[in-house]
Amino acid sequence: MEEAYQQVEDAETQSEVDTGGEDRRQEAETGPAEPPAPNPHPPSPNPEANPEAELLEVRRRWLESHRRALLAENAGRVVPELVAGSTAEEMEASLEVARAAFEAARKATLAEIAATRIPAGSPVRQGLNPESMSPMEKIAYGLRRSDE
Repeated sequence: MEEAYQQVEDAETQSEVDTGGEDRRQEAETGPAEPPAPNPHPPSPNPEANPEAELLEVRRRWLESHRRALLAENAGRVVPELVAGSTAEEMEASLEVARAAFEAARKATLAEIAATRIPAGSPVRQGLNPESMSPMEKIAYGLRRSDE
């Protein structure tokens, strides 16, 4: 019987060697092995890429999203075309200019609307009043209008 146990033990040992049993024993004692840490700077798709160009592109995208956020916060209160700049500070400064331009345009429009006179009610009729005409004048007036 002891021989049978020895044969089984030898077979298990050989199996562990063949399948990396040493690693399993170590994992059981110390816990699972940690996977390799991901690379914090993944390789760029283009090995020839310039890191400075990539940084400039990231900065450009960030500035564009910052501009969109500023426009969303101030929707209906600024002239969007005037919000621009190459830094966040320049954009925020241009935001004040855009607000001032919008306010000036709004005031000018309101002043123009206030200056425009619109008569109340219907306009005064122009031309002859058929009620004050004789029957012959009405016929002559009707014939003249049909010729025109």
